[in-house]
Amino acid sequence: MGNRLSRSSVLSDRTVIDLVNRDFVATELNVTDQGFPADLAGLAFWKRVYRSDLAAQTGFGNQVVVDASGQYALASGDDGQLDRWAHSINYNPQLYAEMLGQALDRWHRLQAIQAADAPPSQKQREIDDLEAEVGRSVAKAYRRKAW
Repeated sequence: MGNRLSRSSVLSDRTVIDLVNRDFVATELNVTDQGFPADLAGLAFWKRVYRSDLAAQTGFGNQVVVDASGQYALASGDDGQLDRWAHSINYNPQLYAEMLGQALDRWHRLQAIQAADAPPSQKQREIDDLEAEVGRSVAKAYRRKAW
């Protein structure tokens, strides 16, 4: 999910472009017209925000990184409110690149957990811990409880 202002700022920065091209698959999801895909559980927080916040339904430009399965959120920009643009991850190339680096680190950790020869209950605890970490960073960025 994204918006025009992001595309003309962080998504036009050479460092961010190189990072996205090297390590990610970029897609755009227009939830206003298409809704949220049912098979992307990693977007549950943003779906709740969109459905519960009338203002969000008039403009909902968000950048979210999910794992390849779409089941886990790995990192996110912030609410992108224009009154906070100078400090917004969504519009600051350096902060955006840091967010992408954090997503990549979490992706590698998730892969390691999933590939580990450990009991399923241990893997689930580690995934729960990783999800809690993501939830804390999203809550901080969006200034609201994440999950």
